[in-house]
Amino acid sequence: MKRRSLILFFAILIAVISMVFDARFVEPYRLTVERVEISSPKLSRSSGDIILVQLSDLHLKAVGDLERRVIRQVNDLEPDLIVITGDFFSRSTVFAKPLSQEFEQELEHIASFISSLHARRGIYLVRGNNDFSGDKETSDVFLEKMSYIQVPVLTNMKRFLEIDGSSLCFLGVDDSQFDKSKVADFWVEESEGNRFLQSDYSRRNSYSHFCAIDDPSPWRNYCYSGRMRLSDPKTGSIGVTFYSQFYRGYDKFYRLRETAAEPNFRFSPHGTNVTWGHRDTEIIPRANIWYRFKIHVHSADGETEMRAKAWQEDTLEPEQWQAHSIDDSTTHISQGTVGVWSSGGGQHQFDDLMVISDEGDTLLSEDFTKTPVGGPPMNWVAYNYGHEAVPLLMRDVPNSCFTILLAHSPDYARWIDLRGIDLILSGHTHGGQIRLPFVGSPIAKIAMGKKYAQGLHRIGQTWLYVNRGIGTILLPIRFFCPPEITVIKLKAEK
Repeated sequence: MKRRSLILFFAILIAVISMVFDARFVEPYRLTVERVEISSPKLSRSSGDIILVQLSDLHLKAVGDLERRVIRQVNDLEPDLIVITGDFFSRSTVFAKPLSQEFEQELEHIASFISSLHARRGIYLVRGNNDFSGDKETSDVFLEKMSYIQVPVLTNMKRFLEIDGSSLCFLGVDDSQFDKSKVADFWVEESEGNRFLQSDYSRRNSYSHFCAIDDPSPWRNYCYSGRMRLSDPKTGSIGVTFYSQFYRGYDKFYRLRETAAEPNFRFSPHGTNVTWGHRDTEIIPRANIWYRFKIHVHSADGETEMRAKAWQEDTLEPEQWQAHSIDDSTTHISQGTVGVWSSGGGQHQFDDLMVISDEGDTLLSEDFTKTPVGGPPMNWVAYNYGHEAVPLLMRDVPNSCFTILLAHSPDYARWIDLRGIDLILSGHTHGGQIRLPFVGSPIAKIAMGKKYAQGLHRIGQTWLYVNRGIGTILLPIRFFCPPEITVIKLKAEK
């Protein structure tokens, strides 16, 4: 009996050691190719089959043997298109030291990996939650690097593509996934018959931007006006942004704001400088009082000039500009949209926002009366809520266009109106990374349910494919969940 027990013990021990060895040293490198066919009447027979390869969740520290095999196998497939659905960096904490050797090396490895991939009709990327820093401007370095190697990152953007009679549209949304306890939502509130935009307490900078997705070119040389109110200036901060680069995915803008540490409304650039001039309006807002503001910004000859004034509502507008500054640095911004910004305690409220170009064209007139109370404002996107951009991106997409949404997390399928979207390509879950028989993955974090952690799914008229990814997180192990290259054959419906 003791001998049988001992044999059983060693058999179990060997099995466990074998599984652990496999999970650590075999499965993470057992690269698999998954093949999927999707047909649609929107696709033309004359274009033939369109071969699209999806990669996801590289979590790339270096270009090692696994990554070189990925490059070789993808290129051997000779795809028409390649998409990578986020999480290029090993972890978000690498952004803590954006100029460190570790960061620079990782960024170079990512650029080298992507530059080694080849597709006849292009490569498209979207960012995942690991591709953002706690303060988003350091994330801009990735966008600059991808721009240098000429690979588009769809940061709440879209691209149309024609392939031999088939019209395709790629939509891409950012996935910063900030802890909601640290940033504030923006919603429309109503008081005394008046509607306005409001945010409450936040530990981090919170902002929402007017999204001029269709054509940002007119957003240059304009006057931005409106009013704002703060309930607790001692603990809270409030402001507005202009020449915002959010529509390009960059955390870069000029700003007129007040803070508890600097209580006057004053210019405060983000991602660039105000090189000279008088920044301060010398207006200190009081609690629960509406203050009007007016900003004029003009760019020419390698510099951007800005003027501002602020005054208490129901008093006369000052005749003179109170603040007047110039940015002639190499990082100066020459165009961009507008937004609102808040941080700290109290209620932050904004209303009557208007932008008029120097030519007299009204670019924005927003009093929030068309948005239901409690809802997010139409045409505005908070950078930690990329799904808010989807209805704006879909606005002028023809029904005949085969539309593909690149969204790092499959949970986007819960948050958006899927009408008109034919295919969503996601990752994020790693397929669960560890999958147990009869149980599935105990660690997969997906609000839609664990059955959506990997593979192809049908949601109404929309296909969703969730890629298991290449890299790993937390521990460098996989179990019954190998890394994946997905080959999607898009074909005309018979």
